[in-house]
Amino acid sequence: VLLDNGTVINAPIIASEHEALDRVVRLDPGSGTVRIRMSRGYAGDHTVWYTSTEASDPAVAAMERATLAPSLRWAPGEGSSATDGSARTGILAVTNGETGADNPERQGLRSALLDDRAPLNILEHAPDPSGKNPVYSPAWDLSLARWTSATIAANQRQKIFSWGEAQALISAGAMVRTLARVVINCPVIAVYPRRHQ
Repeated sequence: VLLDNGTVINAPIIASEHEALDRVVRLDPGSGTVRIRMSRGYAGDHTVWYTSTEASDPAVAAMERATLAPSLRWAPGEGSSATDGSARTGILAVTNGETGADNPERQGLRSALLDDRAPLNILEHAPDPSGKNPVYSPAWDLSLARWTSATIAANQRQKIFSWGEAQALISAGAMVRTLARVVINCPVIAVYPRRHQ
């Protein structure tokens, strides 16, 4: 939303008089409150909690319980990040990480489907507590990363906590990254030190 003073705010619509976003658990119009399902992920030394409200791709919108918004794909900066002057920042989803609800190394889209848990995606940037981080954006440019067959055979898959960690694994050939050409609106709601895993 563009305000009269030129400020742009992220104000997704979560409900109308007829329906609510699939992430809405409980809506109380009388008190003006809502309970929304959030996802956990990682950004550097932080655990982040976020909610997905819109996605530019139908399959991703369905998986994220978000509204389909194809126009998001026009947000400037495909394949770049907010550090390059882009409106987007990166999010990395592991496709074939470890599974098992009680497995401490569990992570990825396969685990989200089989274990009914958050995929524990990796964000390139997270907002700082002061809200002044100029490179954070809730418009996320989705990349998919998969562990190679050799890495899986050597039993070397691990939970990834940071963008830098993922980049190092990709550079070493342990993983392969693909730009998905999907933009997701995912405002971060809370940021904690990473000890909250």
